[in-house]
Amino acid sequence: MKQNHHKLSLLQPFIGKWSTTGKIYATHTAPEIKINGYDTYEWLPGGKMLLHKVNVYIGLERVQSSELINYDKLTGNFKIQYIDTHGKEGSFIVLNDDKNWTFIGKKLRFNGNFSNDNNELTGNWEQSENGTDWKRYMEIKLVKD
Repeated sequence: MKQNHHKLSLLQPFIGKWSTTGKIYATHTAPEIKINGYDTYEWLPGGKMLLHKVNVYIGLERVQSSELINYDKLTGNFKIQYIDTHGKEGSFIVLNDDKNWTFIGKKLRFNGNFSNDNNELTGNWEQSENGTDWKRYMEIKLVKD
């Protein structure tokens, strides 16, 4: 149980309310789209799982989603389950190396880093149609309020 507690403590830098900015990169068929809003991370009762709520505008469209983040003893990794306002759902395996975090899904993946004081999280999302060929998709910056 002590190892689980240590692993869960690695999530502590996420806790709080964050101002979120970013962009979805332009493609040959679509212009760049700005992202603005906020994210919150909080421990659920019992302290074994995080709830992450996203409330942003992507361009003019409001997008909300919820994620549950917990430690999977069987794999030794964190995992994320998510669902958004459009009913889109999925999961990520989460890898951590100090202040660097990587979320790996079937068609989306993220790589980001916390600042030295843990008050800023910056990163990039990539997208794939086939799970093999990855293209840059979005960059984000979260600043703790």
